[in-house]
Amino acid sequence: MSLEAAVERATGRSVRSLWRAGGGDINEAYAAELDGGGRAFVKTRPDAPAGEYPGEAAALRWLGEPGGIG
Repeated sequence: MSLEAAVERATGRSVRSLWRAGGGDINEAYAAELDGGGRAFVKTRPDAPAGEYPGEAAALRWLGEPGGIG
C-alpha cells in the first residue's frame, strides 16, 4: 500500500498533496494536504513496531488536554 493510500485510509479523506517534511532522526516525516482542507503530519518507517504510532498519538492527545501535564 502506498503512503498516500495509507493516509487516506487512516483519515477517511483524499490526499491532495504529500511532501517530505523536515525533522526526526528515526522516522521519515511527511506533510499531507487533505481534500476539504486540513493537513496531517505523517511519520513512517519500515520496522516500526505494531502499536507504536497509535500509542504516540494517544500520548499527544493527553498532552493537549487542559491539565494534561503539570
